[in-house]
Amino acid sequence: MKKVAIIGGGIFGASIALELNAKYDVSIFERSENILAGATTCNHLRHHYGYHYPRSIMTATESINARESFEKEYGGCVVGNFPAYYGISKTGSLTTPEDFLEFCNLLNLPYEIAWPDSEFMDRSKVSLCIKVPEPVYDPGKLRVITLEKLKNSNLKLNHDVIDGDIITGGLKRLKIKTTTDIYEDEFDYVIGAIYSRYNMINKWFNFPRKKILYELVELLEIELPIDKRIGLTLMDGEFSSVLPRGEKGTFTLGHVKESILREMNSDDIDTDLLVSENTISNKEGIIKKGIEDFPIIDKANFVRSILVARVVKPDMDDTDERPTEIIEHGNGIYSVFAGKVITCVEAAKKIFYLLPRK
Repeated sequence: MKKVAIIGGGIFGASIALELNAKYDVSIFERSENILAGATTCNHLRHHYGYHYPRSIMTATESINARESFEKEYGGCVVGNFPAYYGISKTGSLTTPEDFLEFCNLLNLPYEIAWPDSEFMDRSKVSLCIKVPEPVYDPGKLRVITLEKLKNSNLKLNHDVIDGDIITGGLKRLKIKTTTDIYEDEFDYVIGAIYSRYNMINKWFNFPRKKILYELVELLEIELPIDKRIGLTLMDGEFSSVLPRGEKGTFTLGHVKESILREMNSDDIDTDLLVSENTISNKEGIIKKGIEDFPIIDKANFVRSILVARVVKPDMDDTDERPTEIIEHGNGIYSVFAGKVITCVEAAKKIFYLLPRK
């Protein structure tokens, strides 16, 4: 049986392992002490149905088409049954109310024109508001489900792949660092699912590196004086979003501009350092803008800041495109440039069909 190394134990790496386990000898290398420790958990947790991307039909459609396969695999983590509102600001929006409704109708996205109470949204500042059935996912539940599915897999936690090369016969040799030593192992195929460290594969194997926009993002976990879940998103530009953190009872607050602490285009950044050595916060700026967009934020109780390194394709301001891409480097080496979490199972299926059958 051919040996496959999957580097990265986020939801994309885990999904690829589940897809390949029956046909290959798969090892998953995750440098943290648990799976789903990075971007899978440190985000708004929006279970994208497409509404968020009116300027990128491709991204919206990709999310819509991925919904069935994700929910078949991980549906137990999806948390719905709460009102989720999308508002179009009267000023500064890159999408008009007419364009947004046309977009929803074109993609057959269900909605009703409705408004939350005034404590949640100031109608004088919003030209259109729709209520939609878009849920969130619970990262704790997703981890439990995924760990159960991986219980018979060769999951190697606290294993950090630090280098690689191609040796005689085409085998890929990886150098792996654990908490106690460094060792090497050889594989027929290598799949990089390491999100913010995307270019590491290219660096190890001397492939051309990809210029990426790196963003150090600060989200705020907050408590609100309400006993129900609600989702609030103001579009389409430099506005705020508030979403439930699954079933935890708290909420995630972020702002398109104020949440970005640093950003740079590069092909070689240590995103661990970008996060761990950060000494700044814009908590006050995020909360201030949150209050302007949603009055209820004035009553919020701050819980913690959530820092994450986000990677996106550069020069996508016009469309806000967020695709998931599979890159076939050659020599049995592949990379996943991850977009929305909901697309992870479809990405795994694409990897499966790309791998040789013999």
